[in-house]
Amino acid sequence: MSEEKVFVRKTSGLVRSFGTIDAFWFNFYAMNPLLGAVFAFMFSAAVFPNGQPVVGLILAIIGTIMMASVYAYLTSAMPRSGGDYIFTSRVLNPALGFAATFHFNFWVWTWLALNAWLTITFLVKFLESIGMSGASAVTADSNTLFIAGVVYIIISGLIIISGLKNYVRIQFVCAVLGIISAAIIVLDIFAKAGTFVPAFNQYAQEFTSNPDSYNYFIRTAKDLGFSGFTGFDIGQTIGVMAVMWLFMCVPMASNVFAGEIKNAQQTKTNMLSMGLAGVIAGLVAAAAIGGIMVTYGWEFFTSVSWIAMNHPEAWTLSRTAEYTSLYYVIESNPAVLAIVMLGMFTAAFVLVPMDVIWFTRYTFAWSFDRILPSKLADVNSKLRSPVNAIILNIVLGIVWWYLFLYTGIFSVLAASLVGTMISPLLTSIAGIVFPYRNKRIYEASPIKKSISGIPVVTVFGVFSTIYLLIMIAYYFSFPALIGLAVSQTVGALIVGIFVVCIAYYYIVRAYRLKKEGIDINWAFREVPPI
Repeated sequence: MSEEKVFVRKTSGLVRSFGTIDAFWFNFYAMNPLLGAVFAFMFSAAVFPNGQPVVGLILAIIGTIMMASVYAYLTSAMPRSGGDYIFTSRVLNPALGFAATFHFNFWVWTWLALNAWLTITFLVKFLESIGMSGASAVTADSNTLFIAGVVYIIISGLIIISGLKNYVRIQFVCAVLGIISAAIIVLDIFAKAGTFVPAFNQYAQEFTSNPDSYNYFIRTAKDLGFSGFTGFDIGQTIGVMAVMWLFMCVPMASNVFAGEIKNAQQTKTNMLSMGLAGVIAGLVAAAAIGGIMVTYGWEFFTSVSWIAMNHPEAWTLSRTAEYTSLYYVIESNPAVLAIVMLGMFTAAFVLVPMDVIWFTRYTFAWSFDRILPSKLADVNSKLRSPVNAIILNIVLGIVWWYLFLYTGIFSVLAASLVGTMISPLLTSIAGIVFPYRNKRIYEASPIKKSISGIPVVTVFGVFSTIYLLIMIAYYFSFPALIGLAVSQTVGALIVGIFVVCIAYYYIVRAYRLKKEGIDINWAFREVPPI
C-alpha cells in the first residue's frame, strides 16, 4: 500500500519554527520550577521530613536525565510531531501508542484548568503589588473568574493559531522575566538568613498572641502528631525524589512537536533542549530549597507544611504556608515584590499556550495516521497551523475550566501522578527494544551508537524504566502518597481509558478497511512524512 494512501497526505504541512534554545525554554517552563516546586516542596517536607531535599532533587535530576535521554534519542530517530505517540505506536503497538498518549492528554487537560487558575491568580497578585487593589474582584467571584479564564484560554489558542513563531517570541519575553524573578527570590531568601525568625514572630503575633510564634508552630505540629525532623534518612530522601516528579516529569515536552524543531534529527539538539532543561530546572529548585533550609529553618518548614496539609485549622495566619507566601515576611519592598509577581505571572502565562500546543500536536498526529477524522490534520496554508485541531482543543479546554470551577471533579482527578507516569514508562520500554523491533528504522537513524555492543538508547531506556518503577513503587508503598498518586476512581479511569482507546483503534481500523480499503496498520511500519 502506498505511503500517500496510508497517510492523510504526502507532507505534514507544518514548518520548523523552534530552534534549540526555544525548545529548551519550552521544556524548562513545562517543568516551571518557579511555580511547580511550590507544592512539591510542601508535600515532600510534610511526608518526608527526614529526606534531604537537595540530595533528593539531585537524584531526581539524574533520573530526569535518563528519561530525557530516551526521548532525545527517539526524537532524533523519528523527528515528527506527535512525539512519544510516534515512538510507542511504531515500536510497541499502534493501539497501545494511541491509548497511552490519549490517556496522558486526559490528565494534561486537567492541568490546563489548574494552569489557567494559576495565571489569573498571579496576574491579580501582580496588579495588587502595583497598587490596583480592586483586581482581587476577579478571583473573588466564580463567574467573573470563569469569564477571565475563558478569555485567557481563547487568547492562548489564538496565539498558537497565528503560528509558533509568535509563541516563540512571547515565550522568550516570559522566560527572561521568569528567570529574573526566580533569581531575585532565591538570592533574596539566602541574603535574608538570620532575619526570618524575628520577622516571622513580629508578623504572626497578631494572629497567635504568642511572641515566639516560630517555635509555637513547631510545638503545635508535634502536639498534633507530627513525627518531625529527627535526622536525614536515605529512604526518605528517595521519597523526596519521587515527590519531585510533580514538576520534574516533563523535561521532554518538546518531543511532541519534534517535526517543528530545527535540526531535531541531531541528538545534540535534543539532549540540550531536554536533558539540560531538566538539569537547570532541578538546580533552580535545589537552590530554592537550600535557601528555605538556611533561612526559614528545615524543622520549621517541615512543621508548618505538615500543619497546612493535615490540620489547616491550626494554621491561623493570614498568609498561606508555601515558601513563596512566607517570602513576604522577609521582603516588603514594593518594587522587589512587583518584579517578583510579574515574573510569577509571566512564568504562568505561557502554560496554557503550551498545553494547547501539546494537545493539538497529538491530535494532529492521530489524525494524520487516520485514527481521528482527517479534518483535524488540516493545516492552514498561510498560518501553517492545524487550526481545526486547535479550535477543538480550545473548546475542550473551556469545558475542563468550567468543570474545574463549578464541580468537584478536580479533587477527584488530582490523584493522577501514576497516570502521568504510564506514557513515559512505555516510551522508556520502547527505547529499550527499538533497535531490535524496528531494526530498519534504527539502522537508518543517526542514533546508531553502542556501548560494549549494547545500543545507547537501550541503556538509557533501562535506566529510565528503573527510575520510573522506583517512583511508582514509592507511591504505592507510602499511604500519604497513594492519595496523590492514584485513587479508586482514577484507577478505574486509567483502565477504562485504555480499554476504550484500544477498542476504538480496532473499530476505526475495521471501518477504514471496509469503507475506504485502507489498512491503517500500514502507517505504523513507517515514520510519517515530514
